Amino acid sequence: MVELDHATARLTPPAWRSLAGFAVRCACLLALLLAPWPGLGEAYGHAATAVGNALLARVDRSHVAMTFVTPLATAFTTELRASPLAGSQIVVPIELRTLAFIPTAAFIALSLAEGLPHRRRIGVRFVLGLAALQLFLLISLVVPLVLFFAEPQPLHLLDLSRPVYWVLTLFYRSLVAPPGMIYAIPFLSWGWLRWRFSS
Repeated sequence: MVELDHATARLTPPAWRSLAGFAVRCACLLALLLAPWPGLGEAYGHAATAVGNALLARVDRSHVAMTFVTPLATAFTTELRASPLAGSQIVVPIELRTLAFIPTAAFIALSLAEGLPHRRRIGVRFVLGLAALQLFLLISLVVPLVLFFAEPQPLHLLDLSRPVYWVLTLFYRSLVAPPGMIYAIPFLSWGWLRWRFSS
């Protein structure tokens, strides 16, 4: 808990020590999670491929054959391969480390770095926050694909109304494309949940 000295409106020494300890724990946990563990990147890629193919099973693919494939000897990568009935195959590589793994690791590090007594409440907050973050990350991966296949070239599959196209483009350019979002989104999610559950 951060304490304020009302006379000076500054953080007291114990609060500074608490904040510094949290920062150090968070940095160590993040470094541990982002370490190049053998097989982790490949397993993550295979998991993403399985999720992608499960979602494709619910999509009408009568005019094009689409499947997610994990490239050989790659880490944190999957590919969407689309083969129209007439035309050449389109391959869309998806880099998962930046788009999904790092934000997830950042949220986990922030959550586990806290030294709070109410473990049950923290556990509920952690599960809800992680689930919500994964949903957001899934949407952030799907939206660029939707925009890609809404373009006339190289493979037009979707017809989007102008308002929908604008909304998806705004979402992508403001919350996905900026590099800092890989840390900003998990930090804002963690901060909001911390405020919400502490009230």
